[in-house]
Amino acid sequence: MAKEKANKTQQEQGAPVDVKQFEAALNGREKALDEREQALNERVAALSEKETEFLELKSDFDERKETLAALESTLNKKQDLLKKQEELLNERESALKEEKSPKPPIKKKPIGFEFRGQKYKFSDDAPEKIRILGEVMSQKEIAKDEEVLVHLIGGNSSLIEKVYNNG
Repeated sequence: MAKEKANKTQQEQGAPVDVKQFEAALNGREKALDEREQALNERVAALSEKETEFLELKSDFDERKETLAALESTLNKKQDLLKKQEELLNERESALKEEKSPKPPIKKKPIGFEFRGQKYKFSDDAPEKIRILGEVMSQKEIAKDEEVLVHLIGGNSSLIEKVYNNG
């Protein structure tokens, strides 16, 4: 007990019990703290490197994003322009189709016939087939049907012309 009292007295007075042991303990703690600090510094350096790499990638990504947005805008404008050109071409095509005159019809010799002692013929602009009395008939069929002729001649149809002898 006396020794404990002496140790306590020495510690209370601030004098170390064993300076070499205490110094070795402090050196060990200092070395452990230095190692820990070095490990933390390495982690900070690695993290800084990753952060720099991330920022470079983000910058590259942002540049690409802007480039793609500009490209998309350009493509949209080009698409609109092509649509307008296509509409104009379609209009021009339609106009050309309308301008093309249809082939002139082949003129056939008008069919002539006799009705009640008078000579008649179909006019030059009479169609080949005519709808009359609910039926579609050719000029030849009409020329043979007296009832239809009565309607056309009696009705003064412009499809029938009277033939006059010039002799």
